[in-house]
Amino acid sequence: MAYWETVDWSKLKRKDGAAQNLPHHFGALTATQPDVRAQARGELRRFLCSAADWFSANAPAVTSLVDLAAAPATPDRGQVLALAVDVLTVGHPWFLSRGLDFREARVQSLFAEGTEARRALEAMEAEVPRLMGLVEDADASVRAAAAMALAFIAAAAGASRALLLGRLEREPVSLVRGSVAVALGMLGRYEPSSEIAPRLRALMAGDEPEILRGVAFAARLYVDPAPPSAVELELASALIRTTRVDEALLPWMYGRVDHLVEQQLKAHTEEGALFAARLLVAMVREAEGADPMRNERAQDALGLVLDPHADPPAVLSDGQAEVARELTRLDVDVLFAPHHLPGRRRDRRRFLGLDAPGPLDRVVPLDIPGVDPAWPLWETLRFLGSQRFDERVLAARLREALSPEDYLWVCGEWKLGSYGVRMRSDLLRRAIEAVPADAALRWGRAFADMLLKDRSLWKNQQMVGNYAVLPLIRGLDPGQVLEERYDDLLTFAGPAWLAREVLSALPLARRENVLCEKIERDLAAGSALEISLRLLVPLLDLAPTARVRAATLRLIARVEPEDEDVAQEAREALAGLGPGQ
Repeated sequence: MAYWETVDWSKLKRKDGAAQNLPHHFGALTATQPDVRAQARGELRRFLCSAADWFSANAPAVTSLVDLAAAPATPDRGQVLALAVDVLTVGHPWFLSRGLDFREARVQSLFAEGTEARRALEAMEAEVPRLMGLVEDADASVRAAAAMALAFIAAAAGASRALLLGRLEREPVSLVRGSVAVALGMLGRYEPSSEIAPRLRALMAGDEPEILRGVAFAARLYVDPAPPSAVELELASALIRTTRVDEALLPWMYGRVDHLVEQQLKAHTEEGALFAARLLVAMVREAEGADPMRNERAQDALGLVLDPHADPPAVLSDGQAEVARELTRLDVDVLFAPHHLPGRRRDRRRFLGLDAPGPLDRVVPLDIPGVDPAWPLWETLRFLGSQRFDERVLAARLREALSPEDYLWVCGEWKLGSYGVRMRSDLLRRAIEAVPADAALRWGRAFADMLLKDRSLWKNQQMVGNYAVLPLIRGLDPGQVLEERYDDLLTFAGPAWLAREVLSALPLARRENVLCEKIERDLAAGSALEISLRLLVPLLDLAPTARVRAATLRLIARVEPEDEDVAQEAREALAGLGPGQ
């Protein structure tokens, strides 16, 4: 009987609940179909590797996986054993560069006595004799994974080092030698050794495959603080360009040798992260969209210089700004916001100095407690928003400090959500009504033209278009009609009073077009349709035409299965309009 069959998993916890479904996945690890086995490994990783926490099922899972990997009849034994390491470290890449070194405060905290993490480590420590035997296994993938597993057991560092130094000399498979080399480097962090660094340097200098020499360099960074030489940086470049090798033979980072060397450069050298980031940016630039990994490389480059898990820097360093600017210029599909940069490209270009400053980039001293007078407005707005500061008081301060048009531009950008700021109340309406009409008219024309040039600015704040044209409509002389080019900005989204006022200013045929085109866009998007229908119903009387009726019925048909009440309200509103035109 396998170990996993002896465990009462129903009494244990895994991510998102009880662990009673885990036996199914352990059993599937020995299935005859490779895809079933791969799926089982994926499910176990998903349930036990949260990258944030350990569960009561982790420790018995470690033992179960080592037990399966030690059984000669188990398929994919090396990958099963590598999964045991993932369950121990919950798949967090931080442990790759640090190991489980108890001199690290983070390791001391996470693996304190009595924690589920500590129990998982103790389960792996109990398997040291079996792991040492597996280092000599006939299966190369098992040897590679066993070396990796031993690297995370500081308590056996001395014995493991002696064993792996011997294995390094005898190992015939170059990628497995790479795995052993990385394990030796990590073990060298726990106990100083005069043997490891010279062996790794000898690997780099020898007549070995370039991949192995590069991996030896990555391993060297664990134990030798010397800055990388030009030759070593060339080796690092080769790994970054190689990207991936057979993870069964080099299981570190799932065979992603680019991530292996990038993590090591970032963790153990001063300028290494910037070197790797610049290389990745150059690769993105050279690919010109043809590389399927273009966006991933760009995301990696950003993560090397701006750690999403660290506090945001008070000021970007020259290197951080350089990488962020280059990636912004290249217009890659990258998540910038988690890396403490503006998510919207236009805001980021202003923030990085690629474009002229915008309304929220100006510094406006407001004499508000907690606000640094040197902050740009966007930072002030974001801070005060987090403090739930009264927006009306803030608006009054801004109005005193700015010209009428500048005040409207600030409120307009605030309403757009520039730099991630959020306007909770209807300040933009108050601003439009508070300033002289001629100033509001000038702002409205300029703001509307800006929105027409770039629809992405307001795709998540559609009612902003209505606000932009409001001064234009209020400034019309009797008999005048709003220019048709502004119709693209109009919507029935947002406050009903606003939509009614701007739409009422249009001829019937144009009102009909605005309503129908908005309905069709919402149907194509397919989300929040019940909200769209709620907003539409009070405005149906503005265009009681057959075309609007037909479009509304299509919207009702999509909403009805999810929200019968909203659909019924819309049907009643249509019935109250009469037969239509």
